Amino acid sequence: MQKLKEDYGKWREQQKQEFKEGMKDFSRMSMKGAWQFLIFMIPIIIVMAIIMWILSVVLPGFP
Repeated sequence: MQKLKEDYGKWREQQKQEFKEGMKDFSRMSMKGAWQFLIFMIPIIIVMAIIMWILSVVLPGFP
């Protein structure tokens, strides 16, 4: 019974450590993904804003 408790304790500590490492990796990857999304989307948004501005100047009465 003592051996089972020790094995369970070791297993649980190992799982905690793996969970912490996994959360660090997940956090790092999610931040990297967010930055890549912004880097990709900002130029597209700027181009769309310029196109909308040009259309509003060329077609001022267009709804």
